[in-house]
Amino acid sequence: MKLELRMKYLETVYKRYLKSSKPSKTKILDELCYVCGYNRKYAIFKLSQLPLEDKPRAGPKRKRRKKYDQQVLEAVERVWKAANYPWSLRLKEIIPL
Repeated sequence: MKLELRMKYLETVYKRYLKSSKPSKTKILDELCYVCGYNRKYAIFKLSQLPLEDKPRAGPKRKRRKKYDQQVLEAVERVWKAANYPWSLRLKEIIPL
């Protein structure tokens, strides 16, 4: 099957796949694997990669909260300097110089 036809088929299957129930999705995936010759995991991957309008978009990424307050960072920095800067690569990530 040509790539263009496979992509069109994949888009039509995707629209059905979104609206169907769990048992129906299993049958749709089986059909897709048989027609296109895809492995099951690859078929799931291909369906998840389609940029169609029906797909919900992810929100903004959440930022990490600070693990340590300023007092702890100052204490660690003092110990770090007193020990002649061991583990410098690790602590540079925590303590901005």
